[in-house]
Order: sequence, then C-alpha cells, then structure tokens
Amino acid sequence: MGGAGGTEDPVRYRRIRDLFQQAQDQPRRQREAFLIEVCAGDEALRERVLDLLRRHEEPDSLLDRPAADAVTLSQALVSDDPAVWERFLDQLSAPRSTWTRYEDRGEIARGGMGAIHEVRDGDLRRTLAMKILLGESADPSRASASLGRFLEEAQVTSQLDHPGIVPVHEIGRDEAARVYFTMKLVKGEDLRSVFDRVRDPSDDGWNETRALNTLLRVCEAMAYAHEKGVIHRDLKPANVMVGRHGETYVMDWGLAKVLGQVDRRNLRLRPPDRSSLIRTGRKDAAAATPDSPLLTMDGDVVGTPSYMAPEQADGWIEKMGPHSDVYALGAMLYQLLTGQMPYVEPGARVSARTILAKVQMGPPAPIHELRKDVPAELVAICEKAMARNLSDRYATTLELAVDLRAYLEHRVVAAYESGAIAELRKWIVRNRGIAATAAAAILLIASLTAWFVMTVRDSEQAALEEKYRVLRLSDIKRLSDLKAQVAELWPAHPDRVPAMTQWLQRAEALSNNLAAHEATLADIRLRGTPGMHPREAELADLRKQAAERTVEVLPDDAAALSARIDSLAATIERERPHEFPDEQSAWWHDTLVDLISGLVAFSADDPYGETIASVRQRLEFARTIEKNSITDHQEEWDEAIASIADRDECPRYEGLVIKAQLGLVPIGRDPDSGLWEFWHVQTGDKPVRDGNGKLVPAEEMGLVFVLIPGGTFWMGAQATDPGGRNYDPPAESRESDPDGNPVEVTLDAYFLSKYEMTQGQWQRFTGTNPSVWSPGLKLGDNVTTLLHPVEQVSWEDCVEMLRRLDLRLPTEARWEYGCRAGTETPWWPGVDVRDLQGAANLADAYCQANGGPASWQYEADLNDGFVASAPVGRYRANAYGLHNVIGNVWEWCLDGFGGYAQAARKGDGAREVAGASYQTYRGGSFNYLAVHARSASRADNALGFRGRDLGVRPARDLR
Repeated sequence: MGGAGGTEDPVRYRRIRDLFQQAQDQPRRQREAFLIEVCAGDEALRERVLDLLRRHEEPDSLLDRPAADAVTLSQALVSDDPAVWERFLDQLSAPRSTWTRYEDRGEIARGGMGAIHEVRDGDLRRTLAMKILLGESADPSRASASLGRFLEEAQVTSQLDHPGIVPVHEIGRDEAARVYFTMKLVKGEDLRSVFDRVRDPSDDGWNETRALNTLLRVCEAMAYAHEKGVIHRDLKPANVMVGRHGETYVMDWGLAKVLGQVDRRNLRLRPPDRSSLIRTGRKDAAAATPDSPLLTMDGDVVGTPSYMAPEQADGWIEKMGPHSDVYALGAMLYQLLTGQMPYVEPGARVSARTILAKVQMGPPAPIHELRKDVPAELVAICEKAMARNLSDRYATTLELAVDLRAYLEHRVVAAYESGAIAELRKWIVRNRGIAATAAAAILLIASLTAWFVMTVRDSEQAALEEKYRVLRLSDIKRLSDLKAQVAELWPAHPDRVPAMTQWLQRAEALSNNLAAHEATLADIRLRGTPGMHPREAELADLRKQAAERTVEVLPDDAAALSARIDSLAATIERERPHEFPDEQSAWWHDTLVDLISGLVAFSADDPYGETIASVRQRLEFARTIEKNSITDHQEEWDEAIASIADRDECPRYEGLVIKAQLGLVPIGRDPDSGLWEFWHVQTGDKPVRDGNGKLVPAEEMGLVFVLIPGGTFWMGAQATDPGGRNYDPPAESRESDPDGNPVEVTLDAYFLSKYEMTQGQWQRFTGTNPSVWSPGLKLGDNVTTLLHPVEQVSWEDCVEMLRRLDLRLPTEARWEYGCRAGTETPWWPGVDVRDLQGAANLADAYCQANGGPASWQYEADLNDGFVASAPVGRYRANAYGLHNVIGNVWEWCLDGFGGYAQAARKGDGAREVAGASYQTYRGGSFNYLAVHARSASRADNALGFRGRDLGVRPARDLR
C-alpha cells in the first residue's frame, strides 16, 4: 500500500477489507496475534490492517479508501461541513453490497432515530440486530447532526465492553444510502414486560426478588459505564432488555454523553407546537399518554419524563452526571414497587408535558400511599436514589448497587439504618450464614440477652433459654472467629507454631461443646413436630441399593456404601426440620442446627478445609520442616552450597553464596544444564533420577525447583532490525518499550519450577483437581494422568495456593529470563518453527488428525503426539533444564498487564502497572500456534479467568 493519496489494487483492497472485518470480530487483545497468523508472512499487509485498527477504535474502525481526502469518524463528528460528511459516507460504502452479506429478516423495533431489523450475517453465519438511521437524517446536507449522533451512539456503545451492554460489531451504509450499525441480537423482553409479569399472580416466572436482581445488574453495568466516563441520560424500563436466561442488557445509548467532551446535542426541551390553536377532542386524547415522546431542541426523542432527573427536567443540562442515571434507576425501582410509573396513575392518560410539569414541581406520590407492604429498606433506597437534592442522592450507581445487594442478602441497608443494633437485626435474619464480626457478635450476645429479659414470659421457656443461651451465643462467635483465622495460619513455618498451637487449644475446647449443644437441641425438639428432610429419598435409595446387592462385592465397595449411608443418615437426623407453636422456639432450633452442623464440619477429618484437622496437619509439618528439609539433609546442603560457590564447577552461578533453604532439599545438578535442582518437600515425594542422572517425573513427586543464576538480559522483542537484539519478525508493540526496543532487566538468582505444577501436586495440597483434562480422559493415543499440568486455575487461585506453600508466581521478567535460557531467538530452540519439534506442544498435525476442531489453524510441520496437554517433562528441556516452556499450557505471571515504559525492578523484575485490570500469562499452549509461544509473546486476562489451557509454573525467592 502506498502513502497518502495512493491507490489500492482492487484484489488487495478486498483482502484488506476482509481481514479488517475478521479482525474486528476478534477480542481486542488478540487481534494482532490473529493477523500475524493469517497474513502468512506478508508483513506489509499485516501492518496495513494493524494500522487501521490502531487508528480507529470500534466501531469507527472503518476501512478508509487510501486517498488524501480520507475522513475518519472522529473528524466527521466534529465537523458541520456537509462535504466532509459526504466523503465520510462514501467511505462507508463497501466494495460489495451490504445485503450480499446481510439477509434482512424484517423490522423488530423502532425508535425516534432508528429502526431495528433482524438480519442474518451470511459470512459469519450468525443472527444480528441492525439499527438503521431513519428518514432524511441519512442526508448529511440536511441533518448531519442526527447522523453524527447516530454514529456516536455506535462509537460509544462499542467501547463499553461489559456483559450488560450489547456489543456493536460494524457500521456501514447499504444500497439505499441508509447508515446502519450491527450489534448482538438480544431475544427476550424489556423491563416493562418484566414489571408487568411481577404483578401478575398467575405468572410464576418472575417475582419481585428476581426483578430486583435484574435492576442490580443494570446498576452494575451503569457503574462500569460511569467508570469509563459515559452517562446514559435515557434510562427507563423500555431501554433494558432481559434475555431468555436472565442476561440483562442496557440498550439505546443514543443520548449518551462522554464526560469531559463537548456535547454536540441540545437537550433543552422543544417548546409545545403553537402553530395551530384548533384542537379536536380526538387529537387531545391521542396526545395525552404518558408514553408520548418529548423532543429536544435539535430533534432527539427524550421519551417519557417519568424517569427524568429534576436537573434535566428543569433544563440544567450542565448539572447532569452519573447521579442523573441514579435518579432514573430509582424511578425504575419506584415502578417495580408501586406498579406504576412515577407521577402517573394506572390507566391515566396524561401527556408527557403534564408529567414534566409534575417532575419540575416536586417528588411523586410516596410509595406507602400506593402500596402498604413495601419493605422500609426498599422505600429508603428508592427515596435516596430519587432525591431531588443532589447531595442527598446516591453519588454513584455503585453506591446504589451496594444497598440493593445488601437488601437482597439481608444485610444492613445504609440508606435505611446503620449501627450495631441494625447489624444485630440483620444477623438474626440471615442466621443460617454465621459471619458476624467479633464486635457484632459481642453486641449480639448483649442484645439478645436483653431481648430475652424483656420478652420471655413463660417460666419454663425462660428456664430453658437461660440454660443454653450464653454458651451457644458465645460459641457462634468463637466458631466464626476461628474459621476466619484458619487462612492466616499459612504458610506452615516454624515461626507460626505458637499461633497454631494456641488456635488448636481454642478450637478443641469449642469442639468439646458439641455434645452439650446436641443435648440442648434434643430438649427443644421435644416441643416441636418433626418434618421431612429433602434428602430422605436419597437415603432410601442408598439403603435399597445396599439391600438388593446379591452379587459378591469388594469389601472396600461395601464399606464405602455403608459409610455413605451412615453419614447421610446422621446429617438428616441432625438437620431434620421441625415445626413449633411459637416463632422464638423455631428460631432457636434453626440456629442451633446451624451451629451444630458447623461444629461437625469444623471437627471433621478434613485436612483441606477450615477444620481442626487441617491446622493440626499444618502444625505437624511446621514442627518438622526444619528437620525434614535441612537437619536430615545437612550433607546434601553442604555439597550444594560449596558447589554453587565454586566458579570452576558451577561457572554460571559466578561464585554465588547461598544458605540452606527451609522447605527445600538439594537433589543434585541437572546433567545437561549443570544447574542445581531442589525438591519441595511439602508438595510430594522426592523425585528420583535414572541411570543417566536425569529426573524421572512421577505422579507422586513434589515440585522440583531449578536455581536460576542471576544476570542481565534483554526482555521483549523487536521486528525492525535483523541485526539487533531479540529480532523477531512477528514481534508486537506490547513486547517492547515505547521506541520499539527490548528492555534491559537485571535479576538476582531465584528458584523456578522445572515443570508446570501437576494435577497431582495441586490435588494433594488442596483436595481438589479443577482441571478439564482430568485423569482417565483419552485423547488420541494418550490418557490423561495426574502427571499432566493443572489447568482451569485463575490468577487468584494460584496466588492464594502458592502463598500457602510459601511460593509465588514468577514475574514476567523471571519467566522470560528462564524461558530464554540465554537465547535471543524467537524460541529458545531457534528461529524456525520446525526447530520446535520435540521441544513444544502446540496446535499441530497430530491434533488436527485426532479430532482437533476444523476451525483451528495448525502447525503442519510439527507433530507433538498430543491433542491437549502433555505430561510434564514430556519434551526436551532448554539450557536451564526447564521443560514445556513452549506450549502445553499457558502459565500465569505475577504482573498486571501493561506496557514496558516503566522500568522493571532490579532483583525480581517486578513492574508495577497502576490500574491494571488484567494479569499476564506466557508461553502459549496446545491449542495455539507457535507465534503465541515465542519467548517474548504476552497474553492477558482477568484475575478470575480460568482456561482449559492455562496453568502455573511456581517460583520462589532465594533467601
């Protein structure tokens, strides 16, 4: 492609256009990698499409014809020149007909500015919604402002990447010169219909609680939009769609405003039309509807003013902000609670102008005048959201969401009340989830004691309550406190022995009270009538299975079934519901059941949960870790320390002097790398070596750490200078500093796992295996085992799990330094993809031949023998002795995702990325091409993201 003013070959133009459309449908962070793959070495083609993507954010990422007078959407939006708009509209016309791609299936909705059609995208075989600009506004010479607002709606909506906001895919112009944009088609109903169904007693699909949860999701979507600096300004039930499965979308962003930018709309209301003084009765009746739209001075439809904030109704447009959307949400809540729009009585035919006048005069009718049974908390939330004084209103939709969620979770609603008594009352309501703080629990005891003194009149009842109330209430607090402290007793270090010992003393004393609580429960149950437990049928079925067994079964099977029956029977008996003649006895009974169930679980032989057994096991390890890792292995440590410090024997360490490391045991040097390796005793058995001195991975083995020598290296890659450092033709901008160069990083020596963490290691420590590719799964010629890497773990999972093991995630610098192992080539084995044979597990010919998806791309020159992940150690190691750093599974890193403008911290290479919302992972995986597994390649996702090809390679500081 030439420079400005150049022309494009038609065939190449179509290729650019097609690639551009395909890239738009990719997640934004994956577009560059996608284009690297599909451009197949045509760097000029890739750079052209990437340049278009960088210069235009969706949906204004339009394929401009390469001419000197090309106009971008951003330029058009600030221009009032019809000629500019004409050139822009010409650019929207694709080389082929829009309707060759889209099959119009008819209009499904219509608004003041556009009509919504359902269309079928023939290229991508999906059904979409297409919003088409109506009428004369498509003519830029007469209505460029309307066109600008239409396109700005598409631009704003597309940049709000949230599950509660419908994504926009493309904008264009059809053969009839109508401007359109396409978006996800939401099938369902709007919130008006939902509110009607809530009030319909014959409709059991919706109730008030479910509708409140939907409003909560709207609040969360708006909180995201406000964080991005966008206010909606037209929130109402008609603009909220609820999908078939409860998914909620905020629609119609035609009046949205980006805060801090000049608003090109005139949102002052247009005066009534006084051109005709003659009105008929029929015309007056038609106009007198609460849904009659109001128009702004420049022709936008505002809609019903029932949801307008007072500042908008009064014409104070400059005062509108997130708090204005808060008011609209409060008005929607008002409608849900009362069954009518604010200011409008059911069935009344009131004009929009009349409602507007009422909004300007004062608040709507109080909720309790319209419905007596509305909970006071909801009334308070609604009134605070609709407060006319801005200082009295929720400042943000996030604050409104917090109060709504508190109401739904039976917690204290800040708009209604606060303080210890309020906390106490709510704690009682949600007594089955005992999570009070220490202060609240103490206040609970005092308050309930006072309550009993004032309210218990029956002498027999009072005697019974006196017998157990103090003990039970204090045990509720103690159990809650002890469970909260379990996580604080990690890692299992000797310096935590005193804290664990004291914790166990308190926990065992609490557990000893279980029998007394069970006796009290039995006393209370004498006054009630037992009911059916929901698991009775399950128990009956198990007993039937045991009785009908006529064939010989293994003793272990019979014992397991018997134990399962006994456990379920005990659970049913302990949790059996009872009916009581008075509310007080019922409350005490249910709370005692919760306490007893909590104590039974707390005292169970479960080494993984918030239990006595888990801390007891932890204490034993902490007491013996020094002996098991250092004292009993002093000779190995003496040898390792001397060897590492010996410059002749271990030149890579350059005379490094270390001390024995608690929790690790030296297991010798790797025969190929010459680097020292160490067994992590807490995660499994000691690894063994074969006759050649190489480790033999086994399911039971613990983590193996390689002591990586410190040094300085060049991190990242560049694609411009073949003779420069880390030259890598597919290198992306995210892999270099702002000038496009690798960055120099200096690291101290550290430990990095020789292999990815295995499923067996994760399961032994947590008691669970989250992996999708779980043991016994046959793929191709292979069966998955516990020796395969753990996957389906989030960044948060890994950080917490490794914290408990006194380990950490590697920083990106540590990961790349270990992966490169002294190389500057794209992959440590070389510069050609074929160099990766035997060293990597990627999407390759074997995967394609054994059931890999037809939609994937594959490395035809590679055959790694696996469809999904391979067991750790399956492929040859790099120069540091690290296996599977190319492909297999992605590996989480410690850093938040960001650029390389900020220098990496000397020592561990950490880079603080302010405000990062995504975390980084590295290395590629079995379902990606080699380009994603380059040493410098980076990927990112949210903290809680879990992927079937995303695992972890632990690291540890050298102390």
